[in-house]
Amino acid sequence: MIVLCFLISCTPKQEKVERIVEDGVEVVLNRTEPYAVTGANAFTLEKTLTIDTENDEIAEMGLTEISHVDVDSKGKIFLANRRAKNSCVFIFDKAGLFVSAFGNRGEGPEEVQNPIHMVVSDEDEIFITDRGKVVMFSNSGEFIKELRIDREY
Repeated sequence: MIVLCFLISCTPKQEKVERIVEDGVEVVLNRTEPYAVTGANAFTLEKTLTIDTENDEIAEMGLTEISHVDVDSKGKIFLANRRAKNSCVFIFDKAGLFVSAFGNRGEGPEEVQNPIHMVVSDEDEIFITDRGKVVMFSNSGEFIKELRIDREY
């Protein structure tokens, strides 16, 4: 059995696209009036923060693959990355400028092997859940303590 499908679309007739050639380059002339879109509301874009991932030093640290984001009461931004090479948490000020990194990668005390989740508490302490433990840091990245999680299934 052969099934044939045809899609038919009716659209208003569009104006012919005007093209010219200047110095051997084809140029498409834009319309003087923008297309009207019915039923759409106007909107504006507002830039609030930019973090420069083109900075080679930051990119080398692994910032380009963010897994968790949180902010403390003073506006410091904390970005976590499961695949970062050395430190898995990056601190930025509220303007988006890099401050420091913490949460050394590893399986030992004070280290994070695979950050599963990160959250900033109301007291501005950073909690990172890892395999079988929760590691707590200050908002400046100083180690506070580690809590082991006993799992029973």
